[in-house]
Amino acid sequence: MPVDQQSLEEPDVKVVRCGPSQYRKAVVDVGGMDFGMGRTHRMVDDEEWGEESYDDPDVEVTFEGDSFVHHMYVPSVFHKFIVGTRGVTKQRLEIDSGASIQVPDKDTASDTVVLKAREKQAVYSARAQIELLIEKEEDKLDYTHFLSIPLNDGQFHKNVEDWKSEVLEAGYGGIDGSLFMQIPRLHFTICMLKLHTDAQMQSCVSALKEASASLGKALKGVPLTCSMHGLHIMNDDPREVDVVFTGDLKNSDLTLRTNAMADVVFDFLKKSSCVSEASLNKQRVLTTTGNAEVKLHCTLMNTKYRRGQVHDHSDSANPRRRFQPREPFDASNLLKEFGQAEFGTFSLSELHISSLSSFRNDGYYSPAFVLPLPR
Repeated sequence: MPVDQQSLEEPDVKVVRCGPSQYRKAVVDVGGMDFGMGRTHRMVDDEEWGEESYDDPDVEVTFEGDSFVHHMYVPSVFHKFIVGTRGVTKQRLEIDSGASIQVPDKDTASDTVVLKAREKQAVYSARAQIELLIEKEEDKLDYTHFLSIPLNDGQFHKNVEDWKSEVLEAGYGGIDGSLFMQIPRLHFTICMLKLHTDAQMQSCVSALKEASASLGKALKGVPLTCSMHGLHIMNDDPREVDVVFTGDLKNSDLTLRTNAMADVVFDFLKKSSCVSEASLNKQRVLTTTGNAEVKLHCTLMNTKYRRGQVHDHSDSANPRRRFQPREPFDASNLLKEFGQAEFGTFSLSELHISSLSSFRNDGYYSPAFVLPLPR
């Protein structure tokens, strides 16, 4: 019996679930059609595949009593998002997935969420939905740390201090001492991090330790050297300026090798779930093809630092923080007089996991970990 042509071109479809995913399955009545294999073929129902078809080798699921159980690592800072207001989110996740979700109490120092269900695919579905929820809600968390390269060369600090004194002596309108970055904290930023638990911090430290060997190869064992020159602004109108910075903007070798280093670091951080590609894209430190594109700049002045403002000396403030309205200043004369300032040449010696909330005795951000760079 010939197969109806229309049933082949526009077949009926059936939605089936496989683990956390859904697929459309074409259903075609093959009738008595013989494919030369001695028998007629038909579509196989979901149940006939058995539970093994849902196995995910990367997710450990055990069978306990009469249920499949999975212990999912979820940093405690995300637990409130899983529960939701009055438990509504948790209830919805349980209904949608078919699995029960056990979230530790607030007083329990645990990062383990337990998923249980009679069917293994329900466990996988719950895990996938929680992962999507975490990725979505991560934006609501503040940055706690950042990867920094300290610019701690003594002569560089002296040159910046001398420049600052000259600027203040010039008495430009709208410019006072509170606009300047504290000199011990001068740095380059590689990326921002959200490390809210000890486990997240430990994972980040471990990732950098693992990356260290690859970093040497990426940098070819040669020190990173920069010549800090000129003043630059981040907008087009010098009469309405919020940020003034310096850097080595024409040094293509520094840019290429720093981004080669950042590529290695980002890969290890992503594998350790310390940062997501979405977060790196939001920070604008990746190209459209996913390669590192860190724009090295050293902030010298920022209207965020004005007296009475909320102080956050990182280069990338969390957009959810509530700052008083900025008061831009006219930098026209500053750029005209000091636009070609020379601040010195020196090597970059360390990569830090730096805290945004605490500082060393010398004034620099407290490091959770220090990775030496080639010298």
